[in-house]
Amino acid sequence: MQSIADYLTSLVCSVASVLVVPTALLLLLRMFVPALGGPLLSAWGQLLAWLLLVPVRLIRWLAQEAFSRRR
Repeated sequence: MQSIADYLTSLVCSVASVLVVPTALLLLLRMFVPALGGPLLSAWGQLLAWLLLVPVRLIRWLAQEAFSRRR
């Protein structure tokens, strides 16, 4: 049980660092070089939104397909 908790803690920390570190770097870049940092930060936000929305849409589509085939 302890190994599962360690694994989950490590996974959460890894995912958080993957999301937080680039965001912090892009915020710093936007502060010092606004012409470059602004568009990059905007693209990063769009990528994060896409990464969150696509799995939800895929699951919703698969559920609709599964339920429509049962009828």
